[in-house]
Amino acid sequence: MDPIRNDPIVKKPIRSSSASSALTRYIAVVVAIGTLALLRAAVESAATPQPLAWLTLSAVTLASAWFRVNFKTVSATQGVEDTFCITSTLLFGPGPATLAQAGHSLVYSLRRRRPLRQVAFNTAALGLSMWASAHTFYWLSGVAPLAVSCAPITQGVVPLLAMESVDFSL
Repeated sequence: MDPIRNDPIVKKPIRSSSASSALTRYIAVVVAIGTLALLRAAVESAATPQPLAWLTLSAVTLASAWFRVNFKTVSATQGVEDTFCITSTLLFGPGPATLAQAGHSLVYSLRRRRPLRQVAFNTAALGLSMWASAHTFYWLSGVAPLAVSCAPITQGVVPLLAMESVDFSL
């Protein structure tokens, strides 16, 4: 039996209780794991050198929540926050980039007046995605953040592609 059927009165899809229950469990798991990643990112950020620099970059990332490009042909928007988060990852490591990405998602979701459940999911999911992808980059590249080291660009190209693949996949 199809878990989605149309309500004959309001002409909107109704989800069966099993599909709704599975969705609720999925959201809870993502929010729980994402919260753990955000807590770990806060610990990592506290140990990151040059706090004024990464906090400034994070503030710019948060401010970018107000500047989105809307596409008229499809229901989609594009922002520039990924540029700031990738820069933060390369300069300061996974912690600050994760907090910036999650903070951006929180501000954007609240600004768009999303339901609390969606705000929590968006914030946790995007934070988790950034945390996992940034750790993938550092695991594959074997370099330290550029704020504390100097690494040749050639050593980071393939890990950077892997980082973005993980980020967009999640």
